[in-house]
Amino acid sequence: MVVSGCLQTDQRGFTLIEILVVIVIMAVIVGIVAPNLGLSDRGDVDVEARRLARALQLAADEATLSGLPIRWIASPHAYRFEKRDRKKRWQALEEGPFQTRQLPPGVFLEVPEQQMQYKEKQWYVVLSPVTGERSLEIHLHQAGSKLESVVRIRPGALGWQIDMQPAHAH
Repeated sequence: MVVSGCLQTDQRGFTLIEILVVIVIMAVIVGIVAPNLGLSDRGDVDVEARRLARALQLAADEATLSGLPIRWIASPHAYRFEKRDRKKRWQALEEGPFQTRQLPPGVFLEVPEQQMQYKEKQWYVVLSPVTGERSLEIHLHQAGSKLESVVRIRPGALGWQIDMQPAHAH
């Protein structure tokens, strides 16, 4: 007896091996890409420290150019800038980089006690047109982590010098 013809199978779907291969490839891709999608704890602290350092440098430059002092006021979770007007009253600055800034959840700042100027449960520093002799360090921390970034304000020959030390374990 001769059997002729093709054996036809009605194959629909994927085999178990094909599905497992796809899952492994996706897991590898997710493992490589996922850490780069969001900011790490270090990234949050560094981004805020850079933002603060730039805003402080702009405030120092504005004080020098306008001849009027600018005050930076901070609490652990926010900061703002004020400018002294010609009548010696402090006025809130709310434009551009001087807007009141709420820090992201989990990020907070502090000023070492020995450097602190403290008023009404807030730290402050006055960036005058002519630099003073005081230096100040502002520490930014990530809650639940030992990482901190440091922003330093110090007088220099050409005005206020503002720099930032990237996040490191303290």
